[in-house]
Amino acid sequence: MKRTLLLPAVLALAVIAGTAFFLTRGEDAPAASSMATAAADTRTPDELLLAARAAFLGDGTAQSDTQGAQLMLKAAAAGSEQAIGYAGTLYMGGIGVEHNVTKAREWLSKSTDEEARALAEALMTFEAVLATMPENEAKLQEAMDAENAHESIRASFIAALEREKLAAAETAAGDNAVGDSAANEDAAPADATAADAAPEMPQPEVAADSDATPDAAAEGEKAAGE
Repeated sequence: MKRTLLLPAVLALAVIAGTAFFLTRGEDAPAASSMATAAADTRTPDELLLAARAAFLGDGTAQSDTQGAQLMLKAAAAGSEQAIGYAGTLYMGGIGVEHNVTKAREWLSKSTDEEARALAEALMTFEAVLATMPENEAKLQEAMDAENAHESIRASFIAALEREKLAAAETAAGDNAVGDSAANEDAAPADATAADAAPEMPQPEVAADSDATPDAAAEGEKAAGE
């Protein structure tokens, strides 16, 4: 008998998780191997997150879901608040990593975001259902879910990264505008002070005859004749 998806609601929640910005409680990352890899990288969690975003978007580097996923997992293992939720999205959608419901649930359960936690609970239910099925049938069902989830979750995830990049650019532009305005305000008093301090140059004296207009000279001659 042909089976349909067991939990279509799980896929809907997964799309939401891919577009949200997640928070974490700062707990240890669930994967020890990821922690060891992160320890070998000297970049900060924020730097790793930015590098992951660049790889996923092909921004200044070759586009690669695999490279992006590796960097995102490093950032998550290093404690990045956003990256921990994003790691769950990657495993849920099989984006740059192999689809793995258990790992997706582990990462999402670390988040303080309500939607991410709701998804983690739904995934727990999904795992429980799979556990009641024969092994071969369970694997087939999970493969079907992975195939149906990948494209929609990846599209939402990439869209979220694009919005994040745009917001960062707008913030940077605003900061630069404020900085320029402050610099101009600081420069204005200095210019005014310099103008006040400049010595007043004496005006050259001009001979009275040279200042007299032709009419004034004519009137002077007429008065003298009288």
